Amino acid sequence: MSGTYSIVNGELRLVDDHSVNVKDRSFSLGDGLFETVKVKNYMPVWISEHLKRMENSAHFARIGYPGKNRMIKHIDTLIESNGIKNGFLRITLSRGTSEKGSFGDIPLDCTFAIIGSESETPADPLKAKFAPWPSNADDPAVKHKTTSRFSNVHAWMKGKEQGMDELLFVNTRDELAEGVFSNIFFAKGKTLCTPSLECGILPGITREKIIDLARRMQIEVSEGAFRKSDILDADEIFFTNSLSLVRYCAEFEGKELGEGKFAKSLKRDLASIL
Repeated sequence: MSGTYSIVNGELRLVDDHSVNVKDRSFSLGDGLFETVKVKNYMPVWISEHLKRMENSAHFARIGYPGKNRMIKHIDTLIESNGIKNGFLRITLSRGTSEKGSFGDIPLDCTFAIIGSESETPADPLKAKFAPWPSNADDPAVKHKTTSRFSNVHAWMKGKEQGMDELLFVNTRDELAEGVFSNIFFAKGKTLCTPSLECGILPGITREKIIDLARRMQIEVSEGAFRKSDILDADEIFFTNSLSLVRYCAEFEGKELGEGKFAKSLKRDLASIL
């Protein structure tokens, strides 16, 4: 059955084995990183890009990194052991186990864990609105996929209470930033717009693929600092992440939108190169 096994520090274990120490800093302090990876036809999609992002973040955070070749070996083992044809992987890297639980009790060794299973990827259109509070454009953590996701989870819960599928954060400089779990694109005439990395957003893997693909299709792409008013009169809006790839926004702040030409063509062409 899919999802039966996990890998913890290189060891294949039953997923119900309570194998991560409760003193692990990712659990006690949110002091860790993670990557969510799409699996298609038994292959981890864009795995080199995901592991490079994790490695860069680990270097920034001064967390030990096991190395790309070692991680790929364990990823392949888990996909085979759990029989994951089309699904997901979640790779978590923690600073490690802290006996005292204090900030200054820095572990010598990191902890890494990999889980994964078959899963259905949501593809239906989204309803979205602005998030109820801003993201901090000057917080270095927003540019890294950390295990500290309290603000995102709480925002998502508030959004679901209002019938929303996604929320769009505006940063502390009143610039458009990113969704709870997605990057954002919107069209203005013949131009495809997306917030720049300087707005304090995660450098999304699918985001970069979309930008590259759009430019190869000779679509004008504008990465910049945009305001609320820029997206409120957009011709189309879509969100991107590593699992769903492209999901168009059918309603934003009460305004109904259709699946535009950019979302439709980019989704089709992106799926064809997986």
